[in-house]
Amino acid sequence: MNIISLLFGKPYRANRLFLFFYWFVIAFYFVGFVMMISLIVMTGEWLFIIPLVIFPLLFRIVYKLNTFIYQSISNQKDHSPLKKKWIMIGSAFVILMITFPILVFMFSDNVVTNVSNTNVNGEIELSIGSVKGTYEVEAFQIEAFQLEESINDVALLPYEAFVREGSFLLFLEHNGEMIWSEEVSGNHSGEMAIELREGTYRIKLESEEAKGIVINLSLN
Repeated sequence: MNIISLLFGKPYRANRLFLFFYWFVIAFYFVGFVMMISLIVMTGEWLFIIPLVIFPLLFRIVYKLNTFIYQSISNQKDHSPLKKKWIMIGSAFVILMITFPILVFMFSDNVVTNVSNTNVNGEIELSIGSVKGTYEVEAFQIEAFQLEESINDVALLPYEAFVREGSFLLFLEHNGEMIWSEEVSGNHSGEMAIELREGTYRIKLESEEAKGIVINLSLN
């Protein structure tokens, strides 16, 4: 048994429409699979994997029900009660398949879309279509030997930020503790003044809901 049959069940080959629907949905699933994995990698939000796991199971149930309905109707002369019963059950599963990913998206604490984040020699350019929740812009480590070689105890990290709709909190954590923050609405520029200490620094942003975010940041 191949991987497709294992995940989605066997196609119903006696009807061309059912066979076309089977392969159409599978093609749609694998396109969505690539998009979801990319989204998980970019956002770190593993909740998006839930629809990928549940969808094949729901598809198997819905597809099996609909082929059963088709076969039952084809073999029954007086099939009105049977037809109504199974169409209602099949429709309920179709609605569940459609609405479940939407509900996951709506009620997820972290939803980030259309992310482009590049870091070239410490020059960070970030753009986000929309964000609800927290997104990590960049993380970096400072070791003890770097502090010994450093002339200054304080680093200034210049940044420029823009948000088209809403606002967001740009903040910096050191070993999980927030040490700097700035509320951004519209156009904003400034510097992150941080006392250099050994450990992990994480630059993040947080928003109830914001759209059209652009951040340019220099770590040099």
